[in-house]
Amino acid sequence: MMISLWRHARSIFVVAIFFFGITLAHADEGDSKAYALAKQSACLGCHATNKKIVGPSFQSVAEKYKNQSDAQSFLKNKIARGGAGSWGVVPQCPQIAN
Repeated sequence: MMISLWRHARSIFVVAIFFFGITLAHADEGDSKAYALAKQSACLGCHATNKKIVGPSFQSVAEKYKNQSDAQSFLKNKIARGGAGSWGVVPQCPQIAN
């Protein structure tokens, strides 16, 4: 159970780091760790920091939700549960923490 919570917390951390508009061009050690976690979690298969791949870039997500007070909670749930419609017809697959 604790491992499951930790993995879920790590996903939230990655979203939070990218949500606040951190770009890898100006990455420091903390940003590098967040990027490594995104890579390890397979986020980079569909998302990049500054361009659309299958899903939107982290910068686009940050821009879209920057004025939404519950953005971190919303995005955490969107990642965990998956769904479609926010960015077109391609769904966000559920990311279930083990």
